[in-house]
Amino acid sequence: MVVSAEFSNDQRTIEVNMRARSNSKPRCSVCNKPEACYDTLAARRFDFIPLWMIPVVLIYARRRVHCQKCGVKVEWTPWATGKNHLANEYQ
Repeated sequence: MVVSAEFSNDQRTIEVNMRARSNSKPRCSVCNKPEACYDTLAARRFDFIPLWMIPVVLIYARRRVHCQKCGVKVEWTPWATGKNHLANEYQ
């Protein structure tokens, strides 16, 4: 869910702050099943597709999932895979 979208301090990029919906369960990145939330990691920046030649950055704090089958894993995000800082659409 988008919280805010604004220009960065240097006015060169658009920063989109995101957070998870409050009533959603995170999905395990291995088996993709919704499970209980373990805790939340620090916010990360994901480069997204530029808008009118202005770079766009998604800022999101990924949650960790306590999966019954896989253990504690980072949640699955549809726009990025693994430790990559580029969104899938931008790759």
